[in-house]
Parts: sequence; C-alpha cells; structure tokens
Amino acid sequence: MKSSRTDGARTLQATDAFERGATVGRRPLRVAQTSTASAFSGSDLDGRYAGGPIVERNGISEPTFYDPNTHSIDSIPPIQPRSGNPNGATLYLTNGIDTPPWLSLDNAQRLADESGASVRMVYNARQNVAGDIVQSAVDLFGPAELNPASRTLGNMIYHKLAANQRVHLVGESQGAIITRNALEIAGERLRKDGLSSEEVKARLGNVVVETFNGAVPGPPISAFPIPEPLKAALTLRRRGYPDGPTYIHYGNPRDEAVFARMGVGQWGGARFGGEDAVIRKVAYGRRLDPIDAHLFRGIVEHRVPWDQAVREGNVDIQVD
Repeated sequence: MKSSRTDGARTLQATDAFERGATVGRRPLRVAQTSTASAFSGSDLDGRYAGGPIVERNGISEPTFYDPNTHSIDSIPPIQPRSGNPNGATLYLTNGIDTPPWLSLDNAQRLADESGASVRMVYNARQNVAGDIVQSAVDLFGPAELNPASRTLGNMIYHKLAANQRVHLVGESQGAIITRNALEIAGERLRKDGLSSEEVKARLGNVVVETFNGAVPGPPISAFPIPEPLKAALTLRRRGYPDGPTYIHYGNPRDEAVFARMGVGQWGGARFGGEDAVIRKVAYGRRLDPIDAHLFRGIVEHRVPWDQAVREGNVDIQVD
C-alpha cells in the first residue's frame, strides 16, 4: 500500500542516469597497476576501489582491485549490465558485512543488470562475521573516519562535490553506514574549504543515495551498558543521514536482524533517514531466516529508477 507522501517534496527532472551532463573535474588518474584479491589479505583490500576486468581465481570470478591513492574511481573499468546496453548512469556501490570478493562482484553485477547502469565499487573488506559486526557497531556510533572504506568513499564524494559533479551512491547493510559516514566526511571537508552549512547542504544536493537493508540509525545508545564518560570519549551518538542528498531506502520489514530493528524500518527510525527520504518497504522471504531476509540479491530485484521512487514516495509492497 502506498503512503500519502508523493512527489511533492522535491522537484526532480532527471532519469536514472543521474550524472549525465555532469561537469568534468579533475582529470582521472591513468590506470597503471591493478591488483587481484589473491595478492592481498582482506584488510589490505579494505577501502580499495573494485571493478573490471573480471579475473578468474581457482574457478571463481572476482573483480580487480585498485589503490585509491593512485587511481581515480572513474578511471577503472566498471561492471556493465549483461544486456550490453548501459544507460549512461554510473552507480558507486559499497558492500555490507561478510562479503568476499566474489560476492561483491555478484552484487555489483546484479545491480548493473537491474539498473542498466555501470557499477564501480568501494570495497568493504571481509574479516569474519564477528569482526564485521563489531566494525559495524563502531561505524554506527563512532567517528566517521575509522573505517578505511568510509575514508575512501568520503574522499571520492568530496572531490566530486568540490568539482560540482553529481554522484549516485548505493550502500547495502553495513555499506549504508559507511555511506552515511562518507557523506559526513565529505561535508566536513567542504566546510573546512570555507563553505557554510547551507552551502554544504546545497552541494550535497548533487548526491542520490540508495540503501538496501541498511543498518542506520541503529538502536538507541541507552540500550548499551556503556558508561557516560566513555560514550563521550568515543563520540558515541545516534545520528542519521545528513540532509541535502536525495535518499531512497529499500528494506525488508521481515529483516528482523537489521532493517526492521536497526535501520530506518524500525519504529521511529524514519526520522534518521535524511530530509524527505523515501522508504520503500518490500516484504519477502522468511521472517525467521535472517540471511534470506537480508541478502542484497533478494531486495535489489525490487529496485526502481531513483526518480520513479521519489515520485511514488513511501510504499509498502507485499511480495509473498
């Protein structure tokens, strides 16, 4: 059932190819060296760019990884839709927890096929489930800069916004938290450049953000037995997405482990979704199966073009 909110919140005259016509900023760095997953440990891959060419390692397809210190993300070959007809858009995907390189490639390919866009990635390296959960908690409440993926994505966003370019971000699960943190990093750098808060918000208007079963904003701090001085020292605070970007949050209300209990799908969570955020709830899968209800491949097939999502507003869709 569709909510009463429709397309009155914003005036949008664009298509899914959001960044068409964007001005060209810095010249992309020349692609000189690439690295496959076999050359790095998981931590070495954290915060690296990922894209084509696809490489085969022990019979498994993986993306190629690039050092963000020596490469521009737009200089690397993207993952293209298998239709062979990309629509001119580019989406920048950040993955969630427990995502090995082969799965990050699978997610990128699914996103490319569903959207018709080219996809490049900022890779959030897999450690192990427990380690990734701890890192997610730190990402959620701690300083924005701690995760290498947040720093890489924030730096990329900053340079695009400083050049008045448009950017279309996609974050799934923990990748949604990383995306929120990266926007904070980019906004702070723009403020240090002398932009006012209103100017930063306006510049962030060049960003479209889509999240899938994202984990922002997280449970209240009061739910954790942490002494107040330690909370202050760790800058622990419940914070949502910064205002300015266009937000479309996709989530499965049966995703009890993340979206329904931690993300904007929880009671009261919508107010942390960013100004005029659209929340598209898509109910599918088994409520008691946290993996089935949470996986990116289950929710991304229900994606619609971002401008269509904004026109339709908040919706509740029952798949089965």
